[in-house]
Amino acid sequence: MVPSFVHAVTTRDGLVGDYDYAFPFRPNLPFIVKGGYCSPFFGHDNKTPALLALLLDLQHALSMLAGVIAPPIISSGSSGATLEPAQWQYPVSTALIVSGILSSVQIQPFHTPRTG
Repeated sequence: MVPSFVHAVTTRDGLVGDYDYAFPFRPNLPFIVKGGYCSPFFGHDNKTPALLALLLDLQHALSMLAGVIAPPIISSGSSGATLEPAQWQYPVSTALIVSGILSSVQIQPFHTPRTG
């Protein structure tokens, strides 16, 4: 574990890799680009470059926060209840806490009885 971490943070191959970082910003329109461009795919056991993993983690965290914070704000506002600014923190913090607890439950590998 330690040698792979040292390799990931000290070498160019471990930090940046050979991923095409321009891919997410380049349109892939089939009627304009001849032959098209296939998006890169990382399998389960593939090593992801550290910079790419950091960028994808940040993207996931920001999209997750928007998806967790927006519903309590929308439902509290559409219910007709006038909440003080200090009261908005309760439904939002409850949603974040429940999301964290359920994510940790979902991550745990439970074995289903009578399955292979």
